[in-house]
Amino acid sequence: MSTGLPIIVGVERCGELDEPDAQPLLSFFEAELRARRQAYPHSPLLLLLPRTADALLSVLTAAAAAVDARITRIVGADASGGDPGELDPLAGDCHLLIRVTRASGRGNDRLAPGVRRDGTAGEVRPVGLEARYQVELIEVLLPADRSSPAYSVSRSWITGIEVSPAVSGAITDKALRRTEQFNRDAQALQRRTRSAAERPAPLIPPGIAASEPCARLHGLFTVADELSNLYQIKVTRAFQSIFAVAMLAAVLYGLFLIYGSGDRPLQEYLLAPYLALLLGAYAVYYGAKRADLYDRFVEYRALAEGARVQLYWLACGADGVVTDDYFAAHAVELHWIRVALRFASPSPTQHPPAQAADPGRTAQALRYWITREKGYYTRSSARSVRIQKWSIALVRILFICGGCTTLLVLFQSQIPIAPLLKRIALASFLCPSVAAAVVALVNKLGVLYRAEHHSRMLALYAQAGRYLDRSAPAQAMSLADALGQAALRESEEWTVFRRERRIDEPASPFRRPW
Repeated sequence: MSTGLPIIVGVERCGELDEPDAQPLLSFFEAELRARRQAYPHSPLLLLLPRTADALLSVLTAAAAAVDARITRIVGADASGGDPGELDPLAGDCHLLIRVTRASGRGNDRLAPGVRRDGTAGEVRPVGLEARYQVELIEVLLPADRSSPAYSVSRSWITGIEVSPAVSGAITDKALRRTEQFNRDAQALQRRTRSAAERPAPLIPPGIAASEPCARLHGLFTVADELSNLYQIKVTRAFQSIFAVAMLAAVLYGLFLIYGSGDRPLQEYLLAPYLALLLGAYAVYYGAKRADLYDRFVEYRALAEGARVQLYWLACGADGVVTDDYFAAHAVELHWIRVALRFASPSPTQHPPAQAADPGRTAQALRYWITREKGYYTRSSARSVRIQKWSIALVRILFICGGCTTLLVLFQSQIPIAPLLKRIALASFLCPSVAAAVVALVNKLGVLYRAEHHSRMLALYAQAGRYLDRSAPAQAMSLADALGQAALRESEEWTVFRRERRIDEPASPFRRPW
């Protein structure tokens, strides 16, 4: 069986099942699971069963064995025992939900939300204006006649917002494709030979990270962190390549305007590489877009930060769950991250409650957390501030040079600079253009925001360290919870900001305005 983030298929049952139902259901589940296995070969399959689906256990065990899947039972949780139209709490933990329902024999059993099976109005649920998830729902309707092997299948989507089926299908497919993509990248990363210096340091002390849930979260963080760093390098190089090519094209265009007038061969020599550079910029852009470099960088970083906080909470003995609030306002677009974190995090419904946390161990893990992150943000904040200062200084110098050369051109009649006029005119054209390109590059790379973000994170961990030094060990738990919540909020803001700074298409006269 392959390792990695699984494609999670939730299964629940509404109504009784009989022996004649077993074989048709076995064929159905085998076909559905095999289709997912073929579509996503790098991702393991995991069947998630609540207590109410125990009657399907034997059928699902046989189907799972046929396609190399495994089963996890949620012992302490009930599925939504009600209507197919209702939002189901199990849907927040899976990519696909299969519901097996027995027909009542009284006509159409597909019910609208808020309607009971007796036809009376049900309890009116609160209206949710933000979707918590977007999950494909497959309803298997068994016939009312228990001797008949026939059944019907309908497909829809569970969501908190009203969107078209095409949009819902695209969102669900994206979550599955991103999970498959992460597993494929993780397997490629594991095949790389890395030296000891390239391997990341343990996130928490080995003595604290001895439990199986800690090891699973640590593995997820390590892979997501390394992949995010790799794709960040690729994104930065793509940005730099596009802007470098654009600046070279601007230089050639300036030379064409100043030196190429009236000289036909020189015009050809200048315009041919100018067009080649423009085509090169488009090639870099479409290559980065096709490889989906930017979204992989941003989303893998969001996954790593969520796993980091959940791991430290677990090491401190806190019972917080990252996915309770992490990206609650963006749960549809980033549903795969929430499902991945739910899979990697210990759930109260899947694991016995932990023993009371030791205040000394909590304080030790919390101090390690603060020290490690404070050291990182101290270095990164200083580096970000240096890059910010150099960028601002470069832009100012370029603008000053451009302004001075423009003044020289304006006062050329009073200053004897005729032999240098063309060179000065070229500088007056290029300096503002290069400065504008540098500003755009700095904005796209988020240099200024990164400096502010790292400064805020450094201040956050420094404040937590001071509070820990002054407080009693018994208060370490509440401090760990508050620190994790603050770190998650910062990660959300960073992710939203970076998602808005994608790689833009180079200017094109053929692009339609919107």
